[in-house]
Amino acid sequence: MTKTEAISTITAQLPALSEEQLQAIAEATAAWTQPAEPFQFTAEEKAGIERSFDDFKNGRTLTLDEAEARTKAFLAARRVTT
Repeated sequence: MTKTEAISTITAQLPALSEEQLQAIAEATAAWTQPAEPFQFTAEEKAGIERSFDDFKNGRTLTLDEAEARTKAFLAARRVTT
């Protein structure tokens, strides 16, 4: 469907909508046309990212297999103690 066809379809259906439905459409289109605000990390998130850069730089990382093995071992130990 082209933009022109979509506008025509929407316009044709507008008279059948309730006031609430029209309000919802108006609010949605207003929100969709606003420029998105850039995502902002919190100070805590930024600090975590910086720590992860340091971990990668200094070899403090795990392969997927190593991480899965540690997770399985941790869960197995939890099942034994509960």
